[in-house]
Parts: sequence; structure tokens; C-alpha cells
Amino acid sequence: MELESRALQLIDRIYAAAVDPTCWQDFVEALSQDFEGAYVAFGLMAPDDPFAGTAYLVGITQEYRRSFAENLIKGLPFAGHFGPGSSKRFGDLGDLFPEVDLAESEFYRDWMEPQDLAPHWPIGCSIFLDGTQPVGWCQLWRRLGQPPFGAEDVVFCNTLLPHLHRALRIHLTLASSRHEGRALGEVIDRLPTGVILLDAKAQVVSANRSAQAILAQEDGFRLAARGPAASTPRDNEALRRAVGNAVAAEHPHQEISSGGFLAIERPSGRRPFVVMVTPLLAASPGSQMGDAVAALFVADPETGHVSATQVLENLYQLTHAEAELVRLLAAGKSLEEAARARGVTMNTARGQLKHVFAKTDTKRQGELVRLVLTGVGTLRDSS
Repeated sequence: MELESRALQLIDRIYAAAVDPTCWQDFVEALSQDFEGAYVAFGLMAPDDPFAGTAYLVGITQEYRRSFAENLIKGLPFAGHFGPGSSKRFGDLGDLFPEVDLAESEFYRDWMEPQDLAPHWPIGCSIFLDGTQPVGWCQLWRRLGQPPFGAEDVVFCNTLLPHLHRALRIHLTLASSRHEGRALGEVIDRLPTGVILLDAKAQVVSANRSAQAILAQEDGFRLAARGPAASTPRDNEALRRAVGNAVAAEHPHQEISSGGFLAIERPSGRRPFVVMVTPLLAASPGSQMGDAVAALFVADPETGHVSATQVLENLYQLTHAEAELVRLLAAGKSLEEAARARGVTMNTARGQLKHVFAKTDTKRQGELVRLVLTGVGTLRDSS
């Protein structure tokens, strides 16, 4: 029962770390205490390099962690690939070097003795997923004056191993999901259209950079206590009705009704914002408040955001002058205004536009602008 109690306390920390990686240090410290202050090193491997990655240490400093591989290779009869752990199960590292007197080895003198480690072999293992993919490792080292590890110590550590396997699988799955979420967030931030995600109470879960820029204008569209709102009573009523239908939708994948599309007038007199409201995910019985269930897409026809001139040059094989003309037209300028802004005559502007039509396979100015505004040239850069 005492052995089971010892293991359960460590297993609790293992699964806590699976969800919150900062808790791996708590596990390592608890494991050290369980072995009377033994030095412990636990690592999450980097791809293709067993000596890189993140390490959680007790007793061993980062300086000695970095020099471990170098001293191991130099001071022991190293042969072939050897990771920080000894095997797929906890075991005595000395089993790999049965002919070596550790106390007389260069590895002991250069790496172990300066850290006040006892001349006893550590116990450790490499942690594999699916039998082939090394994802972590663990080692325990005795301090000077402590006895060698015994068979019962190895057995105890191996009772933890299945839980370390499961925890690292969970850890990797969550880490992948977090990375995917960050990547998707970056993609959404680059869209020229404003994107606002709403929960079941029409409260904002997140808004991309374009949406934040639209809201910052304070020009007829805003966020109120009850959710997105418009300045005029008519637009506000239509917007609230569209949002209410979206967040309460029982069949989120059905076609968006005409009520999901609307224009919001602006006190400034600029062209109205164009809005689409759509359900995303129906709130399941176990869902949490704050989960996104609807999305609001809002476009500003006045923005005409187009990437740098060089991007247009590369996309459509335009000259610099032609790309500058296209950028101004896509930003809402007339041909006359674009010519004046560039300091060229109308004849020059018309000639450049004719060349642009030929290169982009378009025939009219409106068709050209639509091509540019619906292409990747409107995406923001990462800055």
C-alpha cells in the first residue's frame, strides 16, 4: 500500500503536466523528493535530436545538461546512437557498459564528480510512442553519500512508465492543437474582411485585426453590452435579429437566410459596411459559455486594402507603374484621380490600364478591381 500511495502522488503530477507543461517541473521535484533528494532530469525531445528539446531538472544545472552528451561520448565507450535514456524501460545505465569502472572513468571525473554525484550508475529510460518515436526521457542520479539504486527502485519507476506514455501522448496532442489554433488565428488576422466570433449570448469571443480596425473607426458599427450594434434603429434591429437567429440556430450547416446579409449605414456618409452573420456550431448540452457558435463577417468597401505594389507586380507580371495604378484603382480611386495622384496624364494612365487589362485577362475596370480585391493580394502580411 505504501508503494501504491507513493506512485499515486507522482501519477497525479504526471497527468497534471500532460495538460499544463509547466507542471513537469513539479513532477520532477516530487520524484527527487521520493528518492531522498536524488538528482533528476526529465526531457521532452526535439525532433531528430535526442539531446535537444526541453529539460526539467533537479540538481543538474543547464550548464551540465548541455555538456552531458559531449562528456558521455568522450568518457565512455560510445558506439552508435545513444539517447539520454538507457532503454524503453527504466534500467541501470551500467548495463550498456558492463566492462567500465565508472569511478575510474573520464565521464565520472569530468561530469559527475564536479556535481557531487556518487560513483553509481543512474537509472533511466527513453520514452517512445508507438514503439518507434522517441518523445521523452528520464534519469535519476544518486548524490554523493547515497547508496546505489536497487532493483526495487527500477520496479517502482517502471510502474510510472505507462502513465508517462499516456501523459506525453496527451501533451503532444494538446501542443499540436494549440499550435494549429495559433496558426489559424494568424491566418484569420491576415484576412481583409473583419471576422468576429460570438458565443451563445452574442458576446465576442475573438475579433481579427480587420474587425478591430473597423470597430476603431466608430462609424456606425460597434460592440455594445448585448453584442454587435449599429447606429441607426433600423440597422440595429436587423443586426440583432440576424445575430439572434445565428446564435440560436439548431442546424448550423443550413444555408444562410437572406436575413443574414445586411448593410450598415455610416454617420460619416461613407459607403455602408457589408455584413454577413452565420451560425457555426450548435451549442451542445455540455458546451461552455464562451464557445464560439456564430461568426460575423464585416467588410469595409472604403478600405480597399491591397498589398504592396511589389506583390501586385509579382502576381500579375505588371511594371511598377502599372502596379501602382492598379493599387490606387483597387483603393477606390477613379482613373482620373489615380492619374493625378501619380502625376501622369490621362493618356498615359489609359495606356497603362490597357496593358494591365491584357496582362490580367480583364476587359473592364470593375472586373479588374474585383480580380484584385478577391485575390491573395488583399491579404495582410504578418507584421
